[in-house]
Amino acid sequence: FNYILFGLILNFLAAIFHYYYPELFNQIFSGNIIRVVKIKNNFDLIYRGVSGLTTEPSFLSVISLYIIVLSFYFKNYIQKTTLIFSLILSLIMLILSNSGTGFIILIIYFFLYVLILPKFYISKIFIILVIFSCSLIFVIYSSSTGRMYEFINALTEGRLINSIFYDSSFTFRFISFAIGIESFFNQFYLFGHGVGSINHKASQVALDSNWSLLKNNVELTSSILSSFSYYLFELGIFFFLFILIIILKFKLELNLLPLLIFVIISLTASFSIAFPPLWILIALAHTNNKIKNLSYN
Repeated sequence: FNYILFGLILNFLAAIFHYYYPELFNQIFSGNIIRVVKIKNNFDLIYRGVSGLTTEPSFLSVISLYIIVLSFYFKNYIQKTTLIFSLILSLIMLILSNSGTGFIILIIYFFLYVLILPKFYISKIFIILVIFSCSLIFVIYSSSTGRMYEFINALTEGRLINSIFYDSSFTFRFISFAIGIESFFNQFYLFGHGVGSINHKASQVALDSNWSLLKNNVELTSSILSSFSYYLFELGIFFFLFILIIILKFKLELNLLPLLIFVIISLTASFSIAFPPLWILIALAHTNNKIKNLSYN
């Protein structure tokens, strides 16, 4: 866990630097140490949050959520101060990312920990973190805008579901996810279309579909916004069985449920199957050995 904590601190410092000095951050890091930074100045920062050392704000938000999930998973093997420290830094990064996707996943995990896993996670620490998060969100976004801010407003006004369906980012992700489902389950391309075929075959699959969403957005169907559908489209049943084996091998234990949900969200949303945190969580869930010799600092 110490290696994860080191990476968290490094990303946190970068996120803080990016938030307060976006132009200087862009000059130093963009295209040199990391990929070209999308948030280059204070004007961009109003509409999109920080990305820190990651490729974009949504990626930073998912990394933050990944560390939150891991922190809760290892909560019995690390000191309480380390647990609180990692959770607070992760929440700050998540909020600074201003990611709508990250906020929705955070809501999912909030209800998961509160309603489904209360005996594992409800504690004074959890209550303090909820209060801390709400306060920080209020301070940062009381005079701001952006996707997270819009979703927070929608949540307080009881229209969050509608906001999600009308959000362009979620629409693009759903279209990307739907093309793989359409190809495999509706048009029965059980063995896929072949590696590298999505750029050439997706448009025809969309036109042959009964989904108006696909027919009306043919140009978006070849985008790689869902790694699950991307590989399902190209590899068919070979990839489907591969994913099915992974999921079925998860132990049926409540404390592993957050890990499984993270794996499913990562695959269906946008992150590559080569996404390293994905495989760390899979390895943790599949291991049959008890966790031993973990450092308590």
